[in-house]
Amino acid sequence: MHVLVTDAAGAVGRLVARQLIAAGHTVSGIARYRHPALDAGVDFVCASLRDPVLLELTAEADAVIHLAPVDTSAPGGAGLNGLAHVSNAASRAGARLLFVSQAAGSPELYQQAEALVAGCWAPNLVIRIAPPVGRHLDWMVCRTVATLLRSRVSAQPMRVLHLDDLVRFLVLALNTDRNGVVDLATPDAANLVTAWRLLQSADPRLRTHRIRRWADLLPQMDTAAAQEDWKFQYGWQATEAIVDTGRGLVGRRLDRGGATIGSGQLALPIEPVPRSFPRYGATVNSVGPTARGGIRRPDRSAVSGIQRNRSHRSTTRTADPDDIGRPDGRAACRRSGHGSNPGTWRRGCPGVGEQGHRGIRSSPYVGVSANIVAASQLPGWDEQAITRRTLGTINRPRACCRLGDPRWPAEHSGRSPRWS
Repeated sequence: MHVLVTDAAGAVGRLVARQLIAAGHTVSGIARYRHPALDAGVDFVCASLRDPVLLELTAEADAVIHLAPVDTSAPGGAGLNGLAHVSNAASRAGARLLFVSQAAGSPELYQQAEALVAGCWAPNLVIRIAPPVGRHLDWMVCRTVATLLRSRVSAQPMRVLHLDDLVRFLVLALNTDRNGVVDLATPDAANLVTAWRLLQSADPRLRTHRIRRWADLLPQMDTAAAQEDWKFQYGWQATEAIVDTGRGLVGRRLDRGGATIGSGQLALPIEPVPRSFPRYGATVNSVGPTARGGIRRPDRSAVSGIQRNRSHRSTTRTADPDDIGRPDGRAACRRSGHGSNPGTWRRGCPGVGEQGHRGIRSSPYVGVSANIVAASQLPGWDEQAITRRTLGTINRPRACCRLGDPRWPAEHSGRSPRWS
């Protein structure tokens, strides 16, 4: 599915884009500025929502997730005019519109925004979220922390929403065709006293005087619909989400546009390093092994064992990489290595280890698969069936092993197998 994300360079936009790409969706984004931590797989355009490029991006999308703030005082805020442009573009393209609204915000502003989305011609879903929290301290979480620390301490229950649960619900909502309004909040609640103490214990010197407050920290929400109708399972309880917010506050300062790195303690990393892709036409050098037919093969033969074992130079040979690459071949090599001669075999496959060539002194890997040798030792293995499966209708050669079939002793005493 092709998804367009507005304000893709914001904190929530980057999280949503990363999760959508991981889920297999194609993501395009639009914002005024690009963020260095934005996933490189996003088809990003630097433009405002008034730019005509919005119509082109929406025409290619199956769904639009509007994350640009309606509040113009927030960073990247597009206001009601930006929401009107997005609703118009989605209606023209017939794309589904998902709008994230703030239940704790100003009722006059967000009720008007929800009515604007519900009245557009496009299929739409309004997601009303509780005061957001989490270690990703964007402008919304900073407002929640500032409002909580400046509120009157009481035992009233408070519902919050971790940003991780918001991102997970957005990915879930794309795979359904449900429309309407849904409220997102933790199924349980934490009282204001507990939340205040948890945040104060993270950093007692937090300054919140420059940050705006939510209009209603305790909004009325219907939390049963998300669990009963949507079957959504929250990953964070209320107290756990507030504790995780305190982890992100360590070593950071609150700001109107989001928390910044402060002095003192080391701040906890909250965002992974973005992936880097080579320039077009550049040569890509990989340190991993090469592959043939979907099988990972060693990039070079292990010749160190041959050089060290000079007495068996004429009979020792590296195992066939195709045999070693198959799962059953690796299991056979491990079984033979651990059972026949534990004194000279290393862990894992004998064809790749440092002294793996010394496991069977007269090596059976001369024109024969490892499965043929292991068939006589592993229970349930049939040498004839393996030969027919490997060679098909071709007549089996007179001797798969150049020196004849190996004759294994009844007990494994650490000696190498003798050849008849």
